[in-house]
Amino acid sequence: MNDKIVRMILAGVFFGTWPLLFNRSGLKGNLFTAIAIMVTFVCVIPFAMKEYQTYILADWRFAVGAFVTGTIGVVIFNNTIPGLEKVEASNLFVIMMMAQISIPAVNSVILNGLTVKKFAGFAFAFLAAVLLG
Repeated sequence: MNDKIVRMILAGVFFGTWPLLFNRSGLKGNLFTAIAIMVTFVCVIPFAMKEYQTYILADWRFAVGAFVTGTIGVVIFNNTIPGLEKVEASNLFVIMMMAQISIPAVNSVILNGLTVKKFAGFAFAFLAAVLLG
């Protein structure tokens, strides 16, 4: 298994774990988001300092779009998680993940066309969401 796949699996494990921990924390959505942003900022800034020169070549239209869509998603998500029952949080998280993976999958179809394999993938993903949720 190559390094990129291992990193994406690890990212998935952490992205899949933190909302479940957040659900049990007792914090409300906007407070959690603000604290998470501060902690993330402190933890990421040393790594970001090594990449500061990339701001010159960045396409800021896409960067701002990413900031805005990411922020909207985080605010909606973090204001939904508090107060959910443990089982409900898990089930809704599966639905959110299925919606999330659909975006790059549809983008792949737009860029490369719909194949039988991709169509089967969509069908099985839908089935997985129904069975897991």
